[in-house]
Amino acid sequence: MRLCRTPFVATALISAAYSACLAQGTKLVECPSDRVYRDNRGDAGGGNAGGGQVYCEHVLPGSLVVKDGPFRFWFNRDFEGAAGDYHEGREVGKWKECDRFGRCKDTEHPLLYPIEKQRSETRAEVPVSFDNGKYTFDFKSCWSTRISHLSDGKPDFDLSFATWPDGCDIQYSPADPAAWEKEHFGCKIPFQLGRRSFGSLDLLTELPKAGLPQYCVRSVSKTGPYMSSVHPDRGEGADQIFTAEFSLGNNGVGIAQARLHFQERAESRSDRCVARYDPATKSLFLLSDQPGKYLGPIAAGGTASLWNSRCFLAGCSTAELTNDALKVHFAIRFNPAQFAGEHNMFLEMVDTNREASPAPEYGRWTVPAESVPAASQWPSDRSCPVPMLGRPIGYWTSVPVNCNDVSGKWADPESDGTWTLNQIGSDISGSLTMSTPSCGSVTWQVAGRMKGGVATLTAILPSPSSDKCGLAASASITATRKPYCNSTGGK
Repeated sequence: MRLCRTPFVATALISAAYSACLAQGTKLVECPSDRVYRDNRGDAGGGNAGGGQVYCEHVLPGSLVVKDGPFRFWFNRDFEGAAGDYHEGREVGKWKECDRFGRCKDTEHPLLYPIEKQRSETRAEVPVSFDNGKYTFDFKSCWSTRISHLSDGKPDFDLSFATWPDGCDIQYSPADPAAWEKEHFGCKIPFQLGRRSFGSLDLLTELPKAGLPQYCVRSVSKTGPYMSSVHPDRGEGADQIFTAEFSLGNNGVGIAQARLHFQERAESRSDRCVARYDPATKSLFLLSDQPGKYLGPIAAGGTASLWNSRCFLAGCSTAELTNDALKVHFAIRFNPAQFAGEHNMFLEMVDTNREASPAPEYGRWTVPAESVPAASQWPSDRSCPVPMLGRPIGYWTSVPVNCNDVSGKWADPESDGTWTLNQIGSDISGSLTMSTPSCGSVTWQVAGRMKGGVATLTAILPSPSSDKCGLAASASITATRKPYCNSTGGK
């Protein structure tokens, strides 16, 4: 079959030649007889973008493969991004390489890098071989290249070799990006170890068996605590329980103070409401009317309360600590006479190293004005606010807003669940579903009653009785909730 060659020149010529080759159904590179032709373009897979690559592959014993021979890559059917040759998994010789903005350059890739030329032991060949059930690593040569391992015909991880002044660097990289954090590891191995044979390619396991545990380490991405969300992140009302979530990270630095702000701008120092929780003492604080000074502490989950002229923080506010997050449920009432209007919501944090975080905006909350100011009576209601249900993202309904009817689907920040409810008269029925990506879903049957705009709900008979992680579901869950029913509450 005649090879259809595409000149690596102007885009118009590339596009025309590329389309002609597709029409003929011919190969776009010519591989040696002992190499396998691979075509990973979009069109080849049934797509219409035409992007991807074609290349030649050298299949090695032990389910190993490397690119070897001509290679071409397209961003899309009209724009070729690279063309050149591989030698045993490594770019070698003259290459034409372009970025997505059409800027192209000619590059010469050497068979041996200068650092490799300094070592007489370096040989330009794949530094891993397989024979008699064993993988042999040539740490002494350590020729820089990239090798793929196949499982059921598909790459499941790569081994990348690189010569460094202090040894042979090997990186184990899983093909699935989701597995990178748990499975990726790197090794720096002295050239003096020479050639070693192992039962697998997993050096993180094999080297300790050989009495050499010091040369490989699993990569760990270190992160500190950070703010992640507030629920609800927008709405209207004179009272609400706001769930603020703070991720703990994994570097040992904890959270000393977790704060929720209601104010115009992050730098505002007046006309604001700032609630604070300190995990070490499980205490609540409220910024006073005097800037920089806090009222409190009071115990979280208690009966005491704090207030200034603008807002009230109820002691029924609670917090929960999981393996990777701190959730604080701030129970807040606002003084309509002093704090009416729209306020931006900010999260702020001080870590246990006494470093304060920035205060990014996480939403907006509107406090409705009262027709008759009642500043002298503030705070007349010192009870715990009733948690509010909101519509889940993407859920739409044409049902008119009704503060006394909880029919529909509702997201619940307090339980991290979704209530699907139907109300007839004052009787309520439906279900509660709680889901996590790793452990699946559990659904309870729900019954309840509506009185004065507040629904009292009881969830029983969980199905299944345990989630996929083996954690038993609560036999019964009781909750008191009210529907979010302002003018946009039907969405």
